[in-house]
Amino acid sequence: MKRALKIFSVLTTIGMFLVLMAGTLVTNTGSQDGCGNTWPLCHGEFRPMATLASMIEYSHRAITGIVGIMVGILAVWMWRTYRQRRDVKWLSFLSIFFIFVQAVLGAAAVIWKQSEAVLALHFGISLIAFASVLLLCVITFEGNHSIRGASYRISKGYRNFIWGIFVYVYGLIYLGAYVRRVNAGMAIETWPLNNGRVIPDHLVGEVAVSFTHRLAALVGLLLFVTLLIVTKRRYPERRDFVIGSVLCVITLILQIFSGGYLVLSKLSVDSLMLHNTFVSLFFASLSYLCYQVATQTRPGGSASFLMDRDLALSYRHERKAD
Repeated sequence: MKRALKIFSVLTTIGMFLVLMAGTLVTNTGSQDGCGNTWPLCHGEFRPMATLASMIEYSHRAITGIVGIMVGILAVWMWRTYRQRRDVKWLSFLSIFFIFVQAVLGAAAVIWKQSEAVLALHFGISLIAFASVLLLCVITFEGNHSIRGASYRISKGYRNFIWGIFVYVYGLIYLGAYVRRVNAGMAIETWPLNNGRVIPDHLVGEVAVSFTHRLAALVGLLLFVTLLIVTKRRYPERRDFVIGSVLCVITLILQIFSGGYLVLSKLSVDSLMLHNTFVSLFFASLSYLCYQVATQTRPGGSASFLMDRDLALSYRHERKAD
């Protein structure tokens, strides 16, 4: 059964990634109206129209529906298999909740026209659902141990720094989605310079939005390089922290360069798909790092909110015995 769960968790994670890519394809090919303003039917029918936009939108809905069922099965299966683990219960809940929110936002966008600011939320919600499923998949490969290295204490400052970066990155991803939604991707037509200058002229409107996104990405890279340096100096023995930090830096660099390719290719569909692929991998790497930090013992012996309750009590008894 454990082997079957591993295989199913991998398939569900792949399915969630396909949902992200299908959504990206819908947005970047202008196929969001391919099924009109009806949902879940397509122009009131059970099959798509004989147009490319309709087929793309219909395929996205079909993939989301199938994967949504898979996520539900995985969440229940994980809950029953790891019933003593609070982290599994949280992740199972988050995976179901956010894929439901994702579906509701998608339906609302079809039935009722929404502002670009609201539509930009969709991708971020999808990323959280994807990351939750991915972490459940990771747990199946870690075995039945409650929390690896749970008695290992990390500083409050390090923990807060990582979670602060997470909040910053989520804002950065939202800003990137907003750039695409308001068609500001080509407001600055050169890269890495901004229309031939370090700071573009006429820093207003779409140019200001695009430049802010570029600047925020650069600041994000500096933050992650700092995180990697701090991690290697303070926690070199924690391979999960080090590997997570390295993956964040690498995937963010790839994301930044794919953003340059976006501009140089004039927003070609393949560049947009590549950019969102690296965004997804980057967010997954950061989520893994946040999870590893969240499942550690806090300074002073109090347990993380994700830690298994029995494991936390056992650790406290050990401290009293000492």
